[in-house]
Amino acid sequence: MGVEGVSGLAAFLAEAPSAWGVEVRSCGEVYRLPATVLRRQVEASPVLRRQLLRLTHDYQAQAAYSVGCASLHGIVSRLANLILTSADRRGDDRLDLTQQDVADFLGMQRTTVNSAANELRAVKAINYSWGVIRIVDRDALTRLACECYQLQEAAHPIAEVA
Repeated sequence: MGVEGVSGLAAFLAEAPSAWGVEVRSCGEVYRLPATVLRRQVEASPVLRRQLLRLTHDYQAQAAYSVGCASLHGIVSRLANLILTSADRRGDDRLDLTQQDVADFLGMQRTTVNSAANELRAVKAINYSWGVIRIVDRDALTRLACECYQLQEAAHPIAEVA
């Protein structure tokens, strides 16, 4: 469990083993507990059950947005979207991400990410050095992001999930 929700939630709800692993790429607090403990709390709390079901819905919506975004939008707007979303979730305009991390998230080559990051830097929306991306002009970055950023944030604000 972390700021973005619960890893393995679908597997937890299905009472099945998780089909994936989790790699933490930014610092912060995370909590780990046995599924039996969480299951007992879910059974005792209708509010918690509703929150976890809403989170499951949100994860499916995020997946749909990601697939659509990847097929419809260019790398510069997708990179702007990723930077804004990551900063929103961390509550910090400084992100500790390498170009390789970003390339892995977006499913593309590091050189492609480098080119897009240079475009964002040229318009003074971001600064970056090895392993650190810093938002310099959030308004400019928001204008460069595809509409998926606004749609996703409007439909699934972090405050509702946390």
